[in-house]
Amino acid sequence: MNNSKNSSDSKSTVLFQTENQIATITINRPEKRNALRMKEFDAIIKYIKEADNDSNVHVIRICSSGSKAFSAGLDLNMLQQLTPEKAPKLVQYGNDLTRTILKAKKPVVNQVQGPAVAWGTILCLAADFVIAGENPRTFFSLPEIDINLFPATGALTMALFKIGYKHAKKILMIPEKLFLDQAKEIGLVTITCPLEALEQTTIEFCQNLSNKPQGILIPIKILLNNFLLRDLESYFEIENEALELAMTGDLEKFDDFITKLWHPRQG
Repeated sequence: MNNSKNSSDSKSTVLFQTENQIATITINRPEKRNALRMKEFDAIIKYIKEADNDSNVHVIRICSSGSKAFSAGLDLNMLQQLTPEKAPKLVQYGNDLTRTILKAKKPVVNQVQGPAVAWGTILCLAADFVIAGENPRTFFSLPEIDINLFPATGALTMALFKIGYKHAKKILMIPEKLFLDQAKEIGLVTITCPLEALEQTTIEFCQNLSNKPQGILIPIKILLNNFLLRDLESYFEIENEALELAMTGDLEKFDDFITKLWHPRQG
């Protein structure tokens, strides 16, 4: 079925269209390296849910405009203007976007043409598949610790479950950049292809998925994510509590938090 729908114009910072059973969400801030503000989080969440509820959509593709970066993460101007009152709202947006991708019935495929930093990497950790163009400048990074931020909104949880304990420590604590070869080796990147063939390769990958029997494909995705992250809400709750403590800088309070983690109260 060759259905086509466009729900945004070229001036929007997040574009949305559906065609041939594929919904495409495009982060459209190339002049800002596709950095994300609350309005972009809101739009991406909205479009994922719209696509997930559309029976004509079988696959959701997330990509971005320009050649400089897939996404540079959170917008630095927004972070500099962030007040203590607005910080919890931003954390909630981040949690909601991670949750929305993980719980979507339809497979989510990211098309990566350049560096994916911070929230750019979280988007890839949450996605079901990542197709990356062979760009020597491309890397994945969670550098929050180097700018005095705690890696919340699913960063820590998704790094652990998607790339494993050893690599999660490296990318979160050192923090180590993962370039394409290593990212593919540890499973963060599904396949790589020549950069000039990235869009065609990703669309063909999505079309192959869209042709699978949906009554089997959907439960496979949902069950795999559920089995892996059945306690997702608990993980987010613990991440958010650690974030609040990290913002206070009170190490004595962390002692109580650590004790509670290792010796949880029995209900």
